[in-house]
Amino acid sequence: MQAAQAACATQFAVTACVDGVKVERRQRLQTLDRQRAVLDDELRKRRAAERIEQIRRRQAARADERPQVSVRARSPAASEAVAAAPAPEPSLDAALASRQAAPAQAQAGAAARAAAAARRASDAAAHRNAVDKRNQVRAKQREPARPLPLPAAVAASQALR
Repeated sequence: MQAAQAACATQFAVTACVDGVKVERRQRLQTLDRQRAVLDDELRKRRAAERIEQIRRRQAARADERPQVSVRARSPAASEAVAAAPAPEPSLDAALASRQAAPAQAQAGAAARAAAAARRASDAAAHRNAVDKRNQVRAKQREPARPLPLPAAVAASQALR
């Protein structure tokens, strides 16, 4: 490229010659960039396939390492004791009491939420009133704004009146 640019320096129209050399260089670089992109894509795909294979091998190794659940044989006495023991039944009284308490708890929760909402509303109203009073006091303490100055043409016409 430098040799081609040096050759351009000997010509009368140097700029056009140098621009042509730059275009040719850009075209060569574009082909190299395309080739590099293809190679990078192939490398990325190969690495991804290797990584997937590595993950599969690791998962297979973990599956092999997992202990098999073995069922131990119980002694005949233990088997009979487990079979003879009645399963615990939920207390009907407890279930009935919990069903009856649920609406009462829901009503109590709703009442508490309503009371909290009312308290928040009254607090907000009190805050609004305090802000309004403060703004009224500040407005009374301020001087009224002076009028804007008149443009020169309007001032001159008023002076003539």
